[in-house]
Amino acid sequence: MVTFDIQQLQIDTTHKNPRIILKKALELFDNIAIAFSGAEDVALIDMAVNIRKDIQVFSLDTGRLHPETYRFIEKVRKHYPIDIELLSPDRDVLDSLGGCPKIV
Repeated sequence: MVTFDIQQLQIDTTHKNPRIILKKALELFDNIAIAFSGAEDVALIDMAVNIRKDIQVFSLDTGRLHPETYRFIEKVRKHYPIDIELLSPDRDVLDSLGGCPKIV
């Protein structure tokens, strides 16, 4: 088990570039996953796979994503090659929240 001083970690990473911060996080924690929701997250994925090839990436799939989003996820999967796990909430709970018409 790795122990660390969170205040020292904050001091050590203040004003560092994102690649250095990400590398430190990946060194300290073996169970980090990146949440992927769109094009802006590709920069983080790119940095992560250059540091550690086995990075975990996930996306929340509400069943209401645009077709372009699914195509983009596939494009990123193929480009890096990584698995982007699609996680889906309970359909009944999601539908009870309203907002969009129920898809049958």
